[in-house]
Amino acid sequence: MRIFVTGATGFVGGHFVERALARGHQIVGIYNSSGPQKQAFREYLKSLGAELHPGSILDTDSFAGLFANVDCVCHFAAAFRESGVDDASISAV
Repeated sequence: MRIFVTGATGFVGGHFVERALARGHQIVGIYNSSGPQKQAFREYLKSLGAELHPGSILDTDSFAGLFANVDCVCHFAAAFRESGVDDASISAV
């Protein structure tokens, strides 16, 4: 199965991507995170076979072209105050 994943490098999304790849699924996903730890995790997921792209669920143009031949969408993107996200961004999500 080809699965589109939002929040593909987040805590829940990243674990899902690992498990889905281990079970033979194809993953195409978007992430909206930066920093050296996240970059290392992205590279790890890519080494397992994930196709990852920078993007935001608030900018549909950033991922509109990635839905080709996708069987399923799993939405794990989130915003929460504890990660330093401001109230306006939380409301937008």
